[in-house]
Amino acid sequence: MDEILKVFGINWKLVLIQTVNFGLLLILLQIFLYKPVMKMIDKRAKKIEKGVKDSEEAEIKLNSAEEERKAILSVATKKAENIIDSSRKKAEDVKSEILKDAEDKGNEILNETKKKAEEKIKKAVESSRAEIAKIAVLTAENILREKERNSTQ
Repeated sequence: MDEILKVFGINWKLVLIQTVNFGLLLILLQIFLYKPVMKMIDKRAKKIEKGVKDSEEAEIKLNSAEEERKAILSVATKKAENIIDSSRKKAEDVKSEILKDAEDKGNEILNETKKKAEEKIKKAVESSRAEIAKIAVLTAENILREKERNSTQ
């Protein structure tokens, strides 16, 4: 066997040392490179797994929130419609009340105006009667004076 090794130029001591060196290199690489890289890969895989899980939970919460938003929006819409209907009814009531008040005030003003007009007409008739009476008295005096003048002449 020594001859075969010599023929091929293989030095068994160098092979043994290289094998030991290679073994030590493997052990050192395993300790300082492979294990830290595997730990880092495991951590990264756990982060990714956690991210996926969190994403799924977030999606579930989002769907839940969306359903809750729709429910709240529906309730709010119904409340808004009720408020609008109530406001319309109140507005109609106020409108009819205002119209009734305006009509009552208009009738009141009309009645007052009629009374004032009647009073003015009465006053005008009374003052006209008084004027007519004065004119009649003056006319009668003038006629009597004329007759006196005519009879004295």
